[in-house]
Amino acid sequence: MAGSSRNNKQRKKADLATILRKSWYHLRLSVRHPTRVPTWDAILLTAASPEQAELYDWQLRRAKRMGRIADSTVTLAVPDPDGKRIGSGAATLNAIYALALHYQKLGSSEEEVANGSCAQSSPMSWVRFLSEKHVLMLHAGGDSKRVPWANPMGKVFLPLPFLASDDPDGPVPLLFDHILALASSARHAFGDQGGLFIMTGDVLPCFDAFKMSLPEDSASIVTVPITLDIASNHGVIVTSKSQSLAEGFTVSLVNDLLQKPTVEELVKKDAILHDGRTLLDTGIISARGRAWLDLVALGCSCQPMISELLGCKKEMSLYEDLVAAWVPSRHDWLRTRPLGDHLVNSLGRQKMYSYCTYDLQFLHFGTSSEVLDHLSGDASGIVGRRHLCSIPATTVSDIAASCVILSSEIAPGVSIGEDSLIYDSTVSGAVQIGSQSVVVGIHIPSEAPESFRFMLPDRHCLWEVPLVGHKERVIVYCGLHDNPKNSIHKDGTFAVNP
Repeated sequence: MAGSSRNNKQRKKADLATILRKSWYHLRLSVRHPTRVPTWDAILLTAASPEQAELYDWQLRRAKRMGRIADSTVTLAVPDPDGKRIGSGAATLNAIYALALHYQKLGSSEEEVANGSCAQSSPMSWVRFLSEKHVLMLHAGGDSKRVPWANPMGKVFLPLPFLASDDPDGPVPLLFDHILALASSARHAFGDQGGLFIMTGDVLPCFDAFKMSLPEDSASIVTVPITLDIASNHGVIVTSKSQSLAEGFTVSLVNDLLQKPTVEELVKKDAILHDGRTLLDTGIISARGRAWLDLVALGCSCQPMISELLGCKKEMSLYEDLVAAWVPSRHDWLRTRPLGDHLVNSLGRQKMYSYCTYDLQFLHFGTSSEVLDHLSGDASGIVGRRHLCSIPATTVSDIAASCVILSSEIAPGVSIGEDSLIYDSTVSGAVQIGSQSVVVGIHIPSEAPESFRFMLPDRHCLWEVPLVGHKERVIVYCGLHDNPKNSIHKDGTFAVNP
């Protein structure tokens, strides 16, 4: 039994390495030769505030400099209006609107005007023009409350040194870079039809997107079979029983959408598969052809809708509200929601399909402990544990072999425990960092007094953040498992203590 489990882990690791290497190879080709290997016309990131959008714009420019994004690709970070939350569905429409404005500001070439594909005098011409584009959108507007040390950089840009040893002199790979690589493989599924491909910024969905099949003129959602106990905490997709089978995946019409369903609800809705599992909503959503055209038209006219949401302090979810417009059984419920009638009337003519892939590995980076788990778990064999770093000899330091040190300089005398992560830091003097700890952006210079002593206990995070409007920075710490979403009156902890 133990041998079988070990073999399964080795197979998962091999599959993950193969998929990532294949995706990275395709990404590099698409960046270097976008006319031969089609890439995205635009990449959009949603942000929670103008300040976060400014940070994301800097990261997007960096990605272009590093060869992660083609020069021809438009990149935009789009904040919620005035930093007020409008929900992921409204943020999707707002990002489409921002992209349309961007293209209008750029103007149109003489050829496009001559062909009538981009006439400035006709709003519908702009809608048709944008509907021919291939757009990747990442929802990254969270506050990173449960991965607080990633907040200054944006959680989607946290370090993830998978395959770092493949390019020992290259920059530290980020979660964002791996998402770009996987998404590049999905671009071909749209063919010549324009479309939108939406992913979330805190998930790395590892699957062979080269096999992806997206029905024409429809919306699609990527799903994966899961056990019923996991389904109770996630969104579930109910599909028709008539499925088109192919190697490693199935495509079927979506009949219903469920949120955190009980077993009784799954049985009632006929959502349980023949093997006793059900379909997880991965948050990967696409719109192609006419479904994309409808979405563009709605996005280009969405500002009054967003003003209404802001006025009534409501939000529109992508995963519950907007996608429900493509599922007829959800229309009655949707009409009771803010702007539900508008969504049904604008998008309800097209259908949604489930693309179920059986080889998908769902790596979620929602908490600090999950980040460390992915660096030491099944994928540990492809993690570059020492990258762009300077570390002393083992005779003058005590640095665990399993810890990950990235873009950092460690001086003699420093101790680092098992499975810890050190990133973008300079650590000198008599410093002890415990096991399963995270240190980011900390700089303890070699000039520190000899009397200086510091110990970070096991399972703690330590990072530096800038002060708004000041040059000074402050050092912040918390426990690895602290959850700011839980108040001190409801089992909340700080630095592990209640």
